Parts: sequence; structure tokens; C-alpha cells
Amino acid sequence: MKKLLSLFFVFVLLFGLFVCTSPVEAAKKSKKASGLSQEQLTQIKNQIEHLTKKVYSRALFSPLDNQLLIEIKLKLDNQILISQDPELSPLYFSAANLYKSREMKSEAIDCYKVILENFSNTAFAPKAVEQLKTMGITIKLPSEESIEAKNKAMN
Repeated sequence: MKKLLSLFFVFVLLFGLFVCTSPVEAAKKSKKASGLSQEQLTQIKNQIEHLTKKVYSRALFSPLDNQLLIEIKLKLDNQILISQDPELSPLYFSAANLYKSREMKSEAIDCYKVILENFSNTAFAPKAVEQLKTMGITIKLPSEESIEAKNKAMN
């Protein structure tokens, strides 16, 4: 009887452990699905600042620095698919400036265009347009296109 009771107790204990850990794991998975945490966004910001300081000091980028820059853009691109939080616009702008300074023109253009497409109401949109103009890329903002359409309709 004692043996049966002790086996039952061990079974209940093990069952309780598995049942109690599954909601915790489910919560972790749902948190990952919601995107980057504030801590992760701060970490990305710090990494961008570190790489920017390297550019300003004319220090050489290591292969790990290049990999970090690529990982930052991938994380930002994944995050924007989840939510278009305006907090991402300065990160995209800084990443674009890094790509531009590293002469990675297509990546810089992509970042600037993301700002224009997703954060056109932020202070970084006009800055992105200006940077694109200095790179020789002309972009028509939706407001400019609507003005042109009205002018054509009037003529």
C-alpha cells in the first residue's frame, strides 16, 4: 500500500511538473511571436551606435561587424512584418546611414524606402528623401503624386 501510494505521489508530482511548465513555454512562444522586446530594441540601438562610432573613427569593420549589421537589418525587417511601430524609424535610418557609409548602396536604399513606405508621418521620412536625393535616387512621395494628379485633372 505504501509503495502504491508513493508511486501515485511521484506520478502526480511529475504530471504537475509537465503541466505547469507547458503554459510557461506557451507564454514564451507567444511572446516571441509578438516581435522584439524593448530590451532587444535597445540592444539593436546600442549595436548601431557602436558601429556608427567605428565609422566615425574610421576604424575597420571586422567580418563580425558586417555580420552584425546584416543581422540588425534582418531583425528590423522581421519586426516590421509584425508591427509598424514608429520606434523602428530611427533604427532604420541609422542602419541606412551605416550601409551608405559602408558603400552598400542597395541596402541603404532599401532601408530609406522602408522609412518612406511605413513611417511617412515621422521626422525621418523627409530625411530619408534627402539622403536618397544625395544618392541620386528620386522618390515621389504620395502627397506629391496627388498634387500632380490634381494638376493634370485641372489641365
